[in-house]
Amino acid sequence: MTAAAALDRRLLAEVFGGRRGLPSAAFVDEQWFAAEVESLVVPHWMCVALADDVAEPGDLHPLTLAGMPLLVTRGRDHQVRVLHNACSHRGSQLVDAPQCGVSRITCPYHQWMYGLDGSLEHTPHAGGFRVHTAPEIDKDAHGLSLVRSAVWNGFVFVDLSGTAIPFEDHIRPTAERLSPVDFSLVRHDRALDGEYLLQSNWKTIVENFVESYHVPQVHPELQKFNPMSAHFQIVGGPHYTGQGGTAYGAADNPEPMPGEDLPKMQGLVDQSWSYESLYAFPNFVIAPIENMLFVLLAFPQAAGVTSERLLFFFYGDESMTDAHTANRAHVAEAIVQVNAEDIRIVEACQRGRRSPAFVGGVFLPQQELTSLVTQQTFAGRMLEHLGETVDWSTLPFVDVFHDLAGTTD
Repeated sequence: MTAAAALDRRLLAEVFGGRRGLPSAAFVDEQWFAAEVESLVVPHWMCVALADDVAEPGDLHPLTLAGMPLLVTRGRDHQVRVLHNACSHRGSQLVDAPQCGVSRITCPYHQWMYGLDGSLEHTPHAGGFRVHTAPEIDKDAHGLSLVRSAVWNGFVFVDLSGTAIPFEDHIRPTAERLSPVDFSLVRHDRALDGEYLLQSNWKTIVENFVESYHVPQVHPELQKFNPMSAHFQIVGGPHYTGQGGTAYGAADNPEPMPGEDLPKMQGLVDQSWSYESLYAFPNFVIAPIENMLFVLLAFPQAAGVTSERLLFFFYGDESMTDAHTANRAHVAEAIVQVNAEDIRIVEACQRGRRSPAFVGGVFLPQQELTSLVTQQTFAGRMLEHLGETVDWSTLPFVDVFHDLAGTTD
C-alpha cells in the first residue's frame, strides 16, 4: 500500500469542502509527508531552477527535491535538460556542487562517464584492467534517466512522474495573471540571491505567504509602505492564490518604496494595483512589483524541513548598471528582511502544530480566504491522486478587497 492510500479520505473531503483545516499530522508526520510527495510533488510540475543556473554548455546545477537528487544540465546543443543525479551503475550521486564548462558527467565512484544529455559514453576497466567494455553493459539502456522538463521565461520546471498535464495547460492560468509583465525585460541579479533552510513544513510557508493578515504584527517596516489595509486577496481556483497591494510605495504612504529610483515595468505602472504576489501550485512563488520582481522556490525536504531559494530580478538593462547597484541592494535587503521575519513566524507555527490540540484552526474569509483555498487545493489534489472525483469549480476565482467604508482605524 502506498503512503497516500493510507490517508483519511473523509478528512481530506472535509478540508476540500472548506469545513475544516488540515490537522497537526499534515505538518509534522513523516508518513503524511510521504503521501504528499506521492500526490503533490511527483505528479505535478515543480519549479526547480533557472535556465541561467546552466548559462553555458557544460554547466551543471545539482539540487534536491523531496529527497530526490536531480541535475540540471545544458548540452552542447544549448538545450536545458534535467536528469536524475544517480549513476546507473551503482547509484552514486554524480554531482554534489555546481560545475561549469565540463565535457562529461563523471561518476566519483567508478568513473563511469556520461554525456551532458545523459547518454553513457565510457565505462573504464568494466571488463578488466584496461578493458573498457563488458557484455553486461548496454550503453543505450544504461544512460542517466531523463526527467520531463519545461522552461518558461527562464524558469525550469520538472514533472517527476512523466504523466502530468501538458506544461502549457499547467502554466496558462498563472501566465495570464502575469500578463502585465514583459518577461523579455526581466534581468536576474544573481549576486543578491539567497538560500535558506527552514524548520517548517512547506505548506505553512505557502499559507503565510498568501495572506496579509500578519503584516502589521510580523512586518512593521513593510506595513509603513505596504499597509495591510491596502492589500487584497487573489484567488485563482486551484491554480494560484496570493495577495496584492493598491498603495505599494504610493505618494500618500509615510515611507518611500525601497529602490524607488529603479526603472519600472510599464505594464505594472498602468495597473490599478502596484503590487501582486502569486503562489502557483505546487511550489512557485512569483511577486511582480513596479520596480522589481522576486521569486521564491520552496523545496519540501521532510515534514518539518523546507529549503527555500529567494531570487531577485529587475527590469531592463539600465536597472543592471552600476548606477543602480545600491538601489538593487536596497530593495533586495527589504525583501530579505521580510523573509527573515516570515521564517521566524512559520517556524513558530511548526513548533505549535506539533501539538495534537491543533486540529485545523480557523480561517477568516476577509483575511485568509487565500490560505483556505490553498489548503483546499492541497486536499483536492490528494483526493484526485487517490482516484476520487474532485469538482474544482467550487473553488472561486476572485479578488477580495478590504471594505474600508465606515472604518475608524
